[in-house]
Amino acid sequence: MSLAIIATREIGMIDPYQQYSRPSSNDFAYRNNHAKYESDIKEFEQLSERYEHLSEKAWVKDYTIGYIQFTLLRQKLVKLIEFGEFTGNVMSDNYRLHYKDIEDAQNLKEFFLHSDCDGELGTEQIEVLNKHMQQHSDAILNSGEPGIIKFAEFVKKSVEENVCWKFI
Repeated sequence: MSLAIIATREIGMIDPYQQYSRPSSNDFAYRNNHAKYESDIKEFEQLSERYEHLSEKAWVKDYTIGYIQFTLLRQKLVKLIEFGEFTGNVMSDNYRLHYKDIEDAQNLKEFFLHSDCDGELGTEQIEVLNKHMQQHSDAILNSGEPGIIKFAEFVKKSVEENVCWKFI
C-alpha cells in the first residue's frame, strides 16, 4: 500500500456523487412522471460532467510513496531543515516531535505530524515547508536521498502553482 498526495487547486464545487444520489427511474417520485426523471437525470449528468471537468483542470501533480517511506522521509527531513527531531518509535505511533520554538513552528508541525492516510494540508503550510526546505536546499541536495530530493521538487511545484494537498 502507498500514500498518494494530490496537489490540486480548489474547484469550489462539491462532488455530486457525494452530495446527491443519482436519480433512479425506480424511485417513487418518478414512477408516474417520466419527464421529471429525464430532466433530473440530465441535470445530474451535467453537474457530474462539470465537476469532472473542473477536477481535471484543478489537478496539478501527485506524489506517491509508501507509508513507511513517508514516515522515514519526514523523520530525515525534520533534521535536514534543522526544525527538530522525532524521538521514540516512529513506526508504532509511540513518538514525540521535539522542535524549535520558531515563528513557523505550527505550520511545520501540521506537516510533520499530519496523518499519512487522509486529510488535507493547506497552501500556507506548504509555503512554510517550502521556505524552510529552500533555506536548507544544500543539505537536502547533499543528503543523497533521491526520495527527499523528489519530494522537495513536489513541494516547490505545489507552491508555484498555489495548490493544497489531499492525502489519499
